Amino acid sequence: MRDLLELLRTEAANYTQLSKLTADETNAEYFAKLAAHYSALAIEVEKVVVKAAGDDPL
Repeated sequence: MRDLLELLRTEAANYTQLSKLTADETNAEYFAKLAAHYSALAIEVEKVVVKAAGDDPL
């Protein structure tokens, strides 16, 4: 699960970077939405990991 969490965080960061680097506004918005989506998924996975670990912080 922690590997998945790290993957989601990495993807979110990559899409955030792409959204800032692209000159095309439509693509920038698309990449920003993908970054937000991956960030939201990471938050949900993190909640599961914390709960499974007995509320120990990551």
